[in-house]
Amino acid sequence: MDWEEATKLRLFQLNEMDEFRYQAYESTTLDKERMKQYHDKKILKLEFYKDDPVLLFNSRLKLLPSKLKSRWSSPFEVVSVSPYGSIELKSGDGTRTFKVNGQRVKHYHGMVDDELDIDDAFPDERVLDVSMEVAPWYADIANYLVTGLVPEEIKAYQKKKFL
Repeated sequence: MDWEEATKLRLFQLNEMDEFRYQAYESTTLDKERMKQYHDKKILKLEFYKDDPVLLFNSRLKLLPSKLKSRWSSPFEVVSVSPYGSIELKSGDGTRTFKVNGQRVKHYHGMVDDELDIDDAFPDERVLDVSMEVAPWYADIANYLVTGLVPEEIKAYQKKKFL
């Protein structure tokens, strides 16, 4: 192979590599746009108005390993809302106001006062009923825990293990 053919071949290979790079770039930009559209559909637009009760997200609690601690601070009151997403909040006692990013706030719906009534009435004779032909292995234990009665068909050596 002479010098000119080698240079043409090398230039062709470089151009081909540039085309592959360009196609990869286009492919990634299309994937990024698709992912952005997908995630933007999931974002809910929250609207806050003056005097709305809201909760504030405390991002510092993310660093602490407290699993059961709520990361939302006590209710605040909205003083004003700017058009670009910042919200001015007033503390619960009304002593101070401060501005926060609108994405750190969520609506506060209050505590649920109405508790459902649970019917605890359960006749004892229904506890010992088992609707299966063969009782499961734990039926005697469950019936003993509920009623405190040891089944009559248990032999003496089984009672020692049972109790």
